[in-house]
Amino acid sequence: MFPIQEGHNESICLEETVRIALDKLDAYENTRDYALLGEIPHWAHILKVNQSEKGVWHKYVNGRTGEPMGDEKTLAPVKLFIRLRGIMNSSEYDHAISLAHEYSNHL
Repeated sequence: MFPIQEGHNESICLEETVRIALDKLDAYENTRDYALLGEIPHWAHILKVNQSEKGVWHKYVNGRTGEPMGDEKTLAPVKLFIRLRGIMNSSEYDHAISLAHEYSNHL
């Protein structure tokens, strides 16, 4: 589902996953090589469908199953959605971005 670092357990940090995805998008934007997008749209789709109804994500999840691990929350996937919205010229992530924005306004 998401990249699991070798030697680590199946727990991943979504903030780190988003950072990896953004680095790959930077590489894509520098070359326009679609192969560099790779699994990024798939990761974004998984993140979108796993957004809580409050608009946030669990910061740590099982990288294989997506199960939440711990109680910490994050809004990091929004950065990825905003970048993909521009690259793909798509409104697919607009609702997720809006929901996260509503959550952040209530902090």
